[in-house]
Amino acid sequence: MVNEWEFLWDIDPYETDSDQDGMPDGWEHNYSFPAGGCGLDPSDSSDQHGDADDDGSDNLREYKEDTDPCDDDSDDDGDPDGDDPPPLPPGEQNGTKPDTGRTDGQVTIYEIFDPPLMSLKRWYAQDALYYDSSLADPYSMYINDTNKVEIDPTGTTDYTHVFEGWLWMGVSLSTELYTPIPSVAPDADIIDYDPNATGVAVSFYKDGADNYFIRGNQDVIIDLRYRMGTNGSYFNRPVSETLTLDDLPPESIVPITGQSEVEEKVKQFLQMKNGTEPANPPLYWLWPENGSRETNMAKIVTNLTWYFSNFREGDGDVPDPEPPWDVYQSICINGIGACRHRSFGFFVTANVMGLPTRYVSNEAHAFVEVYIPEDNLTFSSSHWKRINLGGTGSSETLDRPDSDGEGDDFDFDENDPGDIDNMTGERVTVVLEGVSPSEADKGTQFRLWGYVEDRNGTRLPGFGVGGGMWDELHATPAFEIGTGSTNTTGDFDFNASGFFGAIPGENEIYAAVYQSGYLGVDGPELVEVYTDTNLTVDAPASVGKGQELVVSGSLLDIGGVAAPDETLEFEVWEGSSSQGKPAVRCNPQQWWQRYRCEIGTTVTDEFGNFIFNWTVPETGQPTADNDYHVEVLFPGSTYRYTTVETTDLRILESSVELEAWLDPQTVLINDPFWVNGTIIEAA
Repeated sequence: MVNEWEFLWDIDPYETDSDQDGMPDGWEHNYSFPAGGCGLDPSDSSDQHGDADDDGSDNLREYKEDTDPCDDDSDDDGDPDGDDPPPLPPGEQNGTKPDTGRTDGQVTIYEIFDPPLMSLKRWYAQDALYYDSSLADPYSMYINDTNKVEIDPTGTTDYTHVFEGWLWMGVSLSTELYTPIPSVAPDADIIDYDPNATGVAVSFYKDGADNYFIRGNQDVIIDLRYRMGTNGSYFNRPVSETLTLDDLPPESIVPITGQSEVEEKVKQFLQMKNGTEPANPPLYWLWPENGSRETNMAKIVTNLTWYFSNFREGDGDVPDPEPPWDVYQSICINGIGACRHRSFGFFVTANVMGLPTRYVSNEAHAFVEVYIPEDNLTFSSSHWKRINLGGTGSSETLDRPDSDGEGDDFDFDENDPGDIDNMTGERVTVVLEGVSPSEADKGTQFRLWGYVEDRNGTRLPGFGVGGGMWDELHATPAFEIGTGSTNTTGDFDFNASGFFGAIPGENEIYAAVYQSGYLGVDGPELVEVYTDTNLTVDAPASVGKGQELVVSGSLLDIGGVAAPDETLEFEVWEGSSSQGKPAVRCNPQQWWQRYRCEIGTTVTDEFGNFIFNWTVPETGQPTADNDYHVEVLFPGSTYRYTTVETTDLRILESSVELEAWLDPQTVLINDPFWVNGTIIEAA
């Protein structure tokens, strides 16, 4: 979207979505009235809920589905967009009905969430472990409480739903059987639903593992669309360092069948040694030899997450169990496997340790959720925490990993979805020893130095390190300013010059590891950023006596960052015979004296833009002449250096009344047309 339209809409030219409604400014403009559309407005966040073409699909959904918000049937198949799930599947030709999941033997799920759920939907959660060494497959996961309890749609989106959206799927509805449906969190509300079928009513249910189900008043196949919302704690619930297993309410604990036998299997894995030293110290100290098991919940969660999220994706099958190890121990010890192997190992280990854990799976992925209590008296579905251990998978067996894994990379790019709060992996220590100089101009550089070590204090060579900058008020996202790596002694020392996008003034510098599977960050170190400025001025070439002179433009720094709330000074002056700037003299008395006068000031807006108006006196100075100049001066401020721009100006004795018209008004390309008119008064 060009800056001219951003200016006319009065929106931010540095934002792709000025009103933060999920639809880019340019996309909304294309469907606005000025662009020949149906009324979208890039400055109005409420239009995300509008439905100008009345097809049952609101504007935000039309954008996400790449359909036309001004056309009620974007794929011209005879069905309104709101009844096509989804209206335009990739590769489908116009005129064909989109797949609803009823034609290919596979369940098709369509979801509208931001950020998208994709492979992290909850479909089937199991919370209990059964162990019987006499069986060929001694480990079984199951649902402890399968009783279904009906839940009513809330019908409201008022308050705590920081994460909500739609799920849409083709489903067989039954009056007798419970049909499972996916959910977004164990505590998610059903807000409302649409069966897309006349006379069909749907009832919703949950079991003891917070799996969701439906039943209906008819035996029928429907395209069910239902909206869910949650407060979001499930995705990033903190684990207090003071919580212990004694803080668990009794309702959260599911007994293990074969507890004593499976405990021995878990202890053998955790207490493995290489010679006389623990093979994995973070695991060993969860249940040391001749010691008692760890009860601190933060340590259990952190150490198990570190280990199982660092599994290697196998090139082939997970190794078959070999004596003395069983299938659980073989998976854990070899550290190879897809999402289901990681989640199974975590599930068994955590439950035996005493941490309530569920194994959660869907059609494409598996992960775990753990119970993080507030105290030992209160049990709530809102106390579960999702842990995604990475890995990929499409098979439900435990013997065939897939080839690709999910990385745990972090960088300071504000567009990076894998931000530091959601990383899994081993925590390492980053020490940012210093930043020099303490202040610098844009276009120069800062030097960052320090070291990286593990939790035992051992320096880590060959680790990538990134430098990030954040304005002191955290008004904008942090961004990367440079990268380096640790040397053979674990030290890093690199220069960072990529801070052109910084807000001038006080900023914070951080250092973080750029290493897959590891988490560590240090800072801030406070620095000051100074900058040269660029002043753009748009002024007319001429103006008549008694007319208004309008000068507009923008003030940016050399990184393109707006300079808001800065004062600009304006002068009009007449060149001397040497074209030099004369002394200030608003009313010269002699013919040889040149005109120079300060005509006012203005202040830039939040985007660095400005508009200044000055009415040329109808009589007196300045007199009509061809050799005037408009000067715009930014005198500088604390962190922005001074700059000045001058444009030429012709002052006319009187204005011209001009009338013009086109003949003809409509022509074909390459055909001529004429501009006719009259000048009623001569200048």
